[in-house]
Amino acid sequence: MTRTTDEALSGLAARQHGVFAADQLVHFGFTDMLVRQGLPAPVHQHVIRADDRAFVARVDLAYPEWMVVIEYDSVEHHTGTAAHIRDSTRRDAIGDLGYAVLTATIADLRDRGERLARLIRHRRDRAT
Repeated sequence: MTRTTDEALSGLAARQHGVFAADQLVHFGFTDMLVRQGLPAPVHQHVIRADDRAFVARVDLAYPEWMVVIEYDSVEHHTGTAAHIRDSTRRDAIGDLGYAVLTATIADLRDRGERLARLIRHRRDRAT
């Protein structure tokens, strides 16, 4: 992990009421990691719509042209039965539209985004 990412996670991310919320800092950390892995920067807060233009979801990160969505799962916001049901239903709806939904965790920041980059490249290669 880079020094900048370490600082963001340990210092700035701890401040919930600052300019950036902790989750936003983590998203920027993932973007930085993916770019360092040779991928273009993903789209932040991409809106997924159904064929009839109905709102389906706003996702953390996406590569819309490759039909790839990356959702960050933190222990804070994705623990418990209700969260599990909500997240599963949401992911199923996104997947039903043809998107590959990848789950990112803090472990992916620790491995410098290698796992995520490999999965994204695989999906990109299948899409082209």
